[in-house]
Amino acid sequence: MHFEDGVTASDRELCLKYWAFTQPGTWTHKVADLGSTTKVLLTVKAACTATIPHFVCPQCSGPLTARSRSDLATWRVWHPDTFPRAEQTAKIPCDQCHESAARARQKAEQEEAERWRREKEEAKAKEQAATQARVEAASNWLADHRNRPEPGDLPEPAEALTLLTMIDIMVRRDVHTFGPLKDTDYLLSVSHSADLHALKALYKQRWIAPALPATIGDFVFRDDRTVEAVYVDQVPWQLAHALGDETPQSTPDLAEHLRLFLLDSPEELTTLVEDLDVTTAVTYLNDLLVTKYQEEPLPEHRLQDAHDYCRRALHSGLTFGQLLATAWSAAAAAVAWGQRTRGLRPGAVSSAAVTNLERRLGFARDRKVPEYDLPHWVTPPANRSTALRLLEQHQAESQALSRFRSLQQRIASRETDAWELDADLAEAEATGSGVPPDTDFERDLAKLLGTDSRPQDTRPLRYALVSPDGSLEFHTESADAMRTKVGLAGAGLVDRIVLPGPGLVHAYVAEVVPASQKTANPIADTMLQLMGSYDGPFHGPISFFSVRPDSLTPHSLDAEQQDLLRAAHEVAQARATPQGPVR
Repeated sequence: MHFEDGVTASDRELCLKYWAFTQPGTWTHKVADLGSTTKVLLTVKAACTATIPHFVCPQCSGPLTARSRSDLATWRVWHPDTFPRAEQTAKIPCDQCHESAARARQKAEQEEAERWRREKEEAKAKEQAATQARVEAASNWLADHRNRPEPGDLPEPAEALTLLTMIDIMVRRDVHTFGPLKDTDYLLSVSHSADLHALKALYKQRWIAPALPATIGDFVFRDDRTVEAVYVDQVPWQLAHALGDETPQSTPDLAEHLRLFLLDSPEELTTLVEDLDVTTAVTYLNDLLVTKYQEEPLPEHRLQDAHDYCRRALHSGLTFGQLLATAWSAAAAAVAWGQRTRGLRPGAVSSAAVTNLERRLGFARDRKVPEYDLPHWVTPPANRSTALRLLEQHQAESQALSRFRSLQQRIASRETDAWELDADLAEAEATGSGVPPDTDFERDLAKLLGTDSRPQDTRPLRYALVSPDGSLEFHTESADAMRTKVGLAGAGLVDRIVLPGPGLVHAYVAEVVPASQKTANPIADTMLQLMGSYDGPFHGPISFFSVRPDSLTPHSLDAEQQDLLRAAHEVAQARATPQGPVR
């Protein structure tokens, strides 16, 4: 036995009685005879320990220390047959070795935790560095698009229509980006895959460029952390930097260029509208079943049938409104059939609606069909409204252009001697020639310098004036008054535009007009182009007047020449009609 320092005599005596035994396995005193069990055990554990000299630790070979009788029972040595009478190695370590192992184990755990923390911090730092490298690579990749050259070729009509719609949407919302496509609740063209194809084509042809905001998850990176590609539907898109400023409002010429390109492709535009009408009609039928009747959507294997039936109906002469009315009738009949019939599998009603659509479209060829308007809960592709406006504009322009060409041919067919030349001959006698002795510029310059000695020409003549606001007016004034009205927009001087062809119509434009959006005259530019002059663009008001075959002196426009200018003005207005915004 080993006693702790400062143990009292009573505690020492209690410990001796506690550990006293006659032979291994038999204690001299019961614990209950020594006092309260709890108090005895607390006193013994605090005051002394006991060892068996021949029962040694397997690690340090020192004797094991017992603090209570229970320890001997746990070691299974407190029995006459198992009590070690010679040296015996225990199966458990002593207290010192146990504590040392615990300290070593705790130290190892601490070292392992520290190592794991360092590895975690290093991995985090590497990931942050990799993320930063990807961010820089993505930023540099986006910035490199500023160095891309201008688009080389015009896009296909389908892609051009998509680009024009995107520009309209950006202008309407007063933003410089469109998308991301995955966040839009509508289609641009006939399907999501078609929208992706259009954006890919426009990007490849350098018409658009990816924009911010974007995350590194929107990009595909190579092993060296450089950007390989971008997910088309996950990033916003803007007009290519080579086209000018980022805002589409600052590049109206691009929208006008695309619009004129599509107007020159009426057959392709008509085909695109047909595709969009078919898609919208099938969408209406599907939404009618799902939204109004709570039926299953159209089965995947019947979608192509529905598209084919609608397309054939349009080819046979049905209008889009009649197609909607037939789709409504087909859906209603299929739903009524489903309510009368028990045990139908899911999707049977929707499939029957497609079958009904085919039948009713066949019947519609021989009977009167009403026209329905597209309800507000159906969202057609955004390209559809843009294409419809272009077709309406093309039709209006075609009618005006037809009248213009007809008047041109009528004027060209007039005989030269049909002109009234009395006034010209009188002028020729006064000047000695049918051609003025000096140019319009020289005459106006002489007036400004005060060196013009000729009398003013006060004879009234009928001429046309096209103002920068696009208006066409006919005035009856002298030639000098006409030149003054035009020249005041600039330095007071005018320049004559000699228009080729048999129309015998010339024009005056002002010299040195400050070029600005306010003074631009696109309507007159288009009229001049129709009549054979491509020298524009011009600024300020432009006047049109008549000349004679043997005289360049301004004369009054006759009735057919006035009609010709009105028709040219109608064509120019149709071409310059601004596109309304789309959703």
